[in-house]
Order: sequence, then C-alpha cells, then structure tokens
Amino acid sequence: MLLNVAVKQFVSILNHLVKVEALSCNSRPATTGRSKGSKMWSLVSFVTTAAVSSLVTIGVVKYLDRKKDKSQEEGTKEEKEYEIAQRKLQFRKPEKIWNTVLFFENGVTTDPELASLKTFVHYLDSARATIQLCLYRMSHWTLGDVLLKKFNKRRGLLIQIITDYDVFTSIDKGTTRLFRKCFDEGMSLKVRRSKSHMHHKFAIIDGEAVLTGSLNWTEQAFTGNHEDVLVTTNPLHVDKYMQRFRTLWRNSQDPADLMAK
Repeated sequence: MLLNVAVKQFVSILNHLVKVEALSCNSRPATTGRSKGSKMWSLVSFVTTAAVSSLVTIGVVKYLDRKKDKSQEEGTKEEKEYEIAQRKLQFRKPEKIWNTVLFFENGVTTDPELASLKTFVHYLDSARATIQLCLYRMSHWTLGDVLLKKFNKRRGLLIQIITDYDVFTSIDKGTTRLFRKCFDEGMSLKVRRSKSHMHHKFAIIDGEAVLTGSLNWTEQAFTGNHEDVLVTTNPLHVDKYMQRFRTLWRNSQDPADLMAK
C-alpha cells in the first residue's frame, strides 16, 4: 500500500511540473533556441533528480514493508509455538493435578481425590529431565527413595539439591542422613552458607512446574502438621523460581569443598 502511494506521488509531481512549464512557456515571450534548450535541460535535470529520489523512497518503502511482514510472520510463528508448547504441557501435566493448592491437615489433604504423599510421589515420578530442589529439611525416606530410584533408573536425569549449611552439617543424623545419601549417590548437591538460613521449600519439575509452600519434606510435616503447597505450571511463576534457583546455585558451595577445610 505504501509503495502505491509513493508511485502515485511521483506521477503527480511529474504532471505538476509539466503543467507548470507549459504555463510558463505560454506566458513568456519567445526565446532563442539556446535559451529554450537550457531551460529544457534544467527541467530534465530536475525531473531526473526527482525520479531518483522517488526510486530511493520506493526502495526504502519496499524494504520497510518486507521487514514489517517478516516481523509479523515471526510474531505469528512465536505465538503458534507457544500455543503448541502449552498444549503439550497440558497433556503432560493436567490442569487439575498441576495447578492447584494442597492443604495438609494432619496428613490428609482437603481434596479427597488427592492423597498427600501419593501426590508428591506422582509429581517426582513424572519428571523426565530435571528435578531441582531447594529445601531446608528433607528426612522423609519415602520421598528420598523415590528420588534415589528414579536417579539410578533413568540415565540422564539431572537432580540438583540446595540446602542450608547448618542443616547439612547438623549433628542430628536424622536431618542430614538423606541429604548425604543423595550426595553420595551422585546427585548434584550444594549447601548455602550465609548469616541467614536458606529456608526455601520448593521443587521445580522439568522446568515446567513448581511445588512450593510451608512444607518441609519431613514425616512430621506430612503426617502431623497443618501445611500448604501451591502447585503451578504458570510460565511466569516457574521462570521466577528458575531464576532464583540459578542464583542460589551459583552462590552455594560443594559439600566436598567444605569437608576439605
């Protein structure tokens, strides 16, 4: 559309110049052939300059049109890819299970279709590529066994764990044994050492879903406390947790380095 406008504008300029020159010639007295030739050359020169300028303008307009069309195509392609990714995510992680809130009341969720511990086992067992845990305490061996079995069975599965330094080095063996077992089995584990405790309790599954809330991964939390857990596949929320995990991971230490000191 912009190209058509530019062409029409150029033609309009030429017509206007011809009319102006015709009127000018009619209103002036006769001139010599040399003078006529000079004026004609000036007109031709002006028209040529206008033509070149118009062609340049047309070229710029065509380039901008192509760039705009390409940008629109890329935008449409990204939207389609996002829609496809969301449909696949919905297939792998159904809305009812993966976008909900669990309230644990002395070991029983308020949703009758979701058994507390079985639900957590399902979340962990569904992982295909990565499980990233940021936990203050983890001493529930049922969950630990799921991690260990899945890690040893599924080659290529990456399990990363971040915990608090004081918890990992605690003399309370019940608190540290499971973390150390995971580390000894070859899982990637780091400890966060700072003036304040690393008190997070969240898990990221395949970079697609987050489990977060008040729940430490202990038997007491699952069977004796009032706890809550939010489960979500919202990309905006998942991305924020991914960024936080990466930051904590960079600023945490390998247990082997601590033991060597």
